[in-house]
Amino acid sequence: DVDDLFAFRYDDFTIDNYQHHPAIKAPIAV
Repeated sequence: DVDDLFAFRYDDFTIDNYQHHPAIKAPIAV
């Protein structure tokens, strides 16, 4: 258990059942 908000690390989080949305395509000028 983590008692301090700033004690969280990257390894403490997981993303489960993530389903990405299709890419948004738009014309871009460079």
